[in-house]
Formats: sequence, C-alpha cells, structure tokens
Amino acid sequence: MPDGEDRWRGWWVALVAALVVLPVLAGAAGQLFAVGGDYSATGDLADIELHTRDVGHHQVELGQYSRGDWSHPGPAQFYAMATPYRLLGSTSAAMNAAAGLINASALVGVLLIASRRGGIGLLSITAVALAVLLSGLGPLFLVDPWNPSLPVLPFALFVFLAWDVACGGRWSIAGAAAVGTFCMQTHVGYAPLVGALGVASLVPPVVSTWRSRDRPGGDRAMRWPFVGAAAVLMVLWLPPAIQELRSGDGNLQRVARYFVDGDGEEHSLRDGWANVAVQLSPTPEWVTGDLELTPFTAEPDLGGSAPVPVLLLPVALGGVVWWRTRRRDPILFVGVGAVTLVLSVLAVSRTLGPIYHYRLGFTRVAAMAVVVGALWAAWMLAVQRWPRSERGVLVPAALLVLAALAATGVPRFARTGPPMEEYQEPLATLVARLEAELPEGDGAVVLRCDGDESCIYLAGLVLWFERRGVDARVDNPVGVVSSGAPHRVYRGGPVRAVLHVGIDAGFYARALAPGSEVLATVGDRATEERARLGREILALDADYAAGRITAEEHFFERSEGLEEMGAAVGVVLESLDAPTAYTQAS
Repeated sequence: MPDGEDRWRGWWVALVAALVVLPVLAGAAGQLFAVGGDYSATGDLADIELHTRDVGHHQVELGQYSRGDWSHPGPAQFYAMATPYRLLGSTSAAMNAAAGLINASALVGVLLIASRRGGIGLLSITAVALAVLLSGLGPLFLVDPWNPSLPVLPFALFVFLAWDVACGGRWSIAGAAAVGTFCMQTHVGYAPLVGALGVASLVPPVVSTWRSRDRPGGDRAMRWPFVGAAAVLMVLWLPPAIQELRSGDGNLQRVARYFVDGDGEEHSLRDGWANVAVQLSPTPEWVTGDLELTPFTAEPDLGGSAPVPVLLLPVALGGVVWWRTRRRDPILFVGVGAVTLVLSVLAVSRTLGPIYHYRLGFTRVAAMAVVVGALWAAWMLAVQRWPRSERGVLVPAALLVLAALAATGVPRFARTGPPMEEYQEPLATLVARLEAELPEGDGAVVLRCDGDESCIYLAGLVLWFERRGVDARVDNPVGVVSSGAPHRVYRGGPVRAVLHVGIDAGFYARALAPGSEVLATVGDRATEERARLGREILALDADYAAGRITAEEHFFERSEGLEEMGAAVGVVLESLDAPTAYTQAS
C-alpha cells in the first residue's frame, strides 16, 4: 500500500507541476519562436543583455545599474541567465526565454518542497495559489528579465526554503543561501527581507542542535550544512567582494551609504502597511492583477488610507487551528509566512523615494504565503471531518482549477509580445538608416544621450552595434550601459564617429548645431522652425528649473510647443572637429 501511495503522489506532483509551469514555458517558447530574432532589447533590458553577454569574456562584478552612483549588489542575475541565453541563441528573445526558465525553475522548487513537507494537501493548495498568482502577474511579467521583476518567484522559493530550514531541512540551508543571494544581488530591495528571514529560519534548527549537543554526534548535525552554505555564499559573493577590495570606494559601500543616509526620503510604517494590506483586501492584487496607480509615478493609488485586510481573519483562524493541533511543520509554515508579512511592511517603509509598484513584488508573495497557510488548515479540517473528501472532492477540485488556468493561460502567455515593445519599431527604423548612413572607417563609435528617454534608445543601439562587431563605447563612466563595464567607456584612441541620440526638443535643437549631421530619425524631419521650437522648449525647462515660471505654466506651454513641433527620436553625427572629448589619434 505505501508503494502505491508513493506512486500516486509522485504522479500527482508531476501533473501539478506541469499544469502550473506550462503557461510559463509557453510564454518562453513564444518569445523564441513568435517574437524571434527581429526583436532587440532597449533601455535597462539592453543593459542586462550586455552584461549577460560579458559573462565568460569580461569581469562581471556588479549588478544592474540603479541610481546615483551605485548598482545593485551583485551579478548573480547575469551569471544565472548566461547559459540559457547562449544555448537559446544569444538574442534578446533568448533573454526573455531565459527569464521564463528561471521563473519556471522557481515554481518547480516551491512545489517540490510543498509536497515533501506538506503532502498532497499543501501541494494542491500551493499549486492553485501559484497558478492564480501567475495569472495576476500576467504573461509579460514572467518573461521579463528586468531586475525588479525577476526575483519575485525566486523569492517565493526562498520563503519555502526558509520554512524547510526551520523544519530541519539541513541541506536546504545551502539552497536558501543560493536563492537568497540571487534575490539580494538582483534587486537590493530584497536584502533586508532575505537577510532577516534567513536568520529567523535558522533559529529552530540551531536551538534543536543545541539541545541535542549531549547526544552522540548531536553537536555535529548542522556542521556540514553550514559549511556547504558558507561555500555557496563565498562563491556567489566573490565578484562584488573583489570589486569592493579593488576599489577605494566600492559599490557595496555606496549602496550602504545611500540607504543609511536616506535624506528623509523613507516612508512611514503606515505606508508600508497600506501597501501590504492591499494584498489582503477583498480583491487582492496578487489574485486579480488589478491595482490603480497614481499618474506619472506608478505608485499604488490607495485613496489616502490602507485597504481593509479582510483576509487576515481567515489567516488568523488558520494559525489558531494549527496551534491547537501542535503540528510543528504547519505551525512553522504559518510563522514563516507571518514573519515575511511583517518584514514586507518594514521593507516598504524603508523604501527611499516613490514607492513604485514594480518594486513591490515581494508583497504579493508574502500575502500568498499566509493565505496558503490558512487554506491548508481548512483542507486539514475537511479531511479530518470527511476522510474521503481529499481524493473524492478536494484533489479533483484543485485539478479542475489548475486545468482551467492552464487552458486559458497557455495561449495567453504564448501570444504575449516582448517587454518594452513600444520601442521596437522606432529602434528598427533607426538601425536600418544607420546601416546606410554610418561613416566608414576604423575606430570606436562613441554614443551619447541627454539623460532622458533618449538613453533608452542609446542602450539598444550599443547592443545592436556589439552584435555586429562594431566597437561601440559611451562617454560616461557611470551610467546605464557602462556601470560595471569599464570596457564600454571610451578612454582614447581612434574614433570612427560620435553619435548623439536625442528625442523631441533636445533632438531638434541639436540637429542644426554647427557641424552636426542628422543620420537617422523617426518622426518628422528636423527643420529650422522645429529647431527654433526645440530651443524655446529648452528655454522653458531652464526657466522652470530657475523658478521663473510655475509648474503649471511649464507643463502647458511645454505641451503646446511639443505638439506644434512634433515628436521624434533621432541620431546626430557630431563633428570630430568641434570642441569635444574625442579626437582622432595622431
């Protein structure tokens, strides 16, 4: 009988995992075969791809560029994506597919832990919760290699690994170290969550080991798991450590200084609670995928007050049920979920600047975890009251929900376009014209942008040039393309061309500068009249910055000028004879 039970459970695990992961794999396949090689990344995604391409060719020691003068803590994202990226064709679509594979792997890991620790009940509930979460996140999120998006599902795996560690899963310590490091290095916002939850998860096994120290071998129970975890941490944190030691003012110091100083930009615990409570409201965003955002800032619009977290009531009841059963593993599951929820409130409150919605993926995971704990308690009570209900009702119901979500999700995920799709047509037009207009010769092609949306196109152009074997460089040693990649910064030598990427007013004003030549544009061609309007708009910007006009005057006058002038993005060839940092080598 046990063999039959194990066999049935094994088939159920495989079926559940397939139904949950299938839409994500369909999305990855859609990126490879439907989006394909015609797609080329721009902005941060192009920068992420450039760093991934560097793995195995250049030192990659930092994470994705963030703001000011620092990058995210480490390059784990780039190393994790490098192998699938190369195997799938080294294209931008392959980057998106690699993100899908990382997310699919995290989902499988969560389900395996749920099955091993919680049996059929927890496995089924977790599978349905994950499938609902995926539907709420949407297909584009799951194939997006952007660093705020990529750690969300790996963080769910970390939460389950932390629970397994707390329950005595000794070798999950190394797994938690690896997955937690991935989350922390990919986006710094996960550092306090991972660090605090990781330490908390070690308390039960350490206490258990301490109590058994008088037994033969009791004091050695955790020795090798800790050695393994230490080895994992040493390897994964070696690149940023090297950068820290080699630099007088390393990146980790700059990150710490940024968050310690704060400059009064942090938020209150009330703000943190409001952004977590919305995930426990009657229509939680992690389930529906719908959340109203404030214009221009992409912050959740909570109407000035925290939503009513009605789901906390069943969550609390579930905790009481498990406490009364005295079953250690479920109680620890509820505890890990509660700690994650509290840490999420603290993490949001410590956010500096606007609380952008795209930074808050961990709040969805925290809410899902505590709801799963409550549903697991309800499942247990149902099985105790009606022993045949598990196989007769509950498992078939879970299968029905999973099958329905997979049936609707697979075509939806497979048909999704690439991230930042709106930039593809303008970029394709620019590169097609640059192929015909770029000056011949040897030397570096040096690119500049104006610090606005034009830099999104600049990153895409650098990637496009590199793919074609052109030596593309930038002039800013700290920026989106060059952060952590000094080999992309121009530091002297022959120059083939200096290209300035601009948009709208900035482009039109630069297009007729002395010695400049427009090589490629998307939108209206530059004219004297449009250049004049562009200069007027730049003057408006200067007046607003100096306080000579109000924000309202600036907004309306600028909008009128842009509408009259027409939008455009273009590439200007700057004269090598003009005063510039770039000169032909003698």
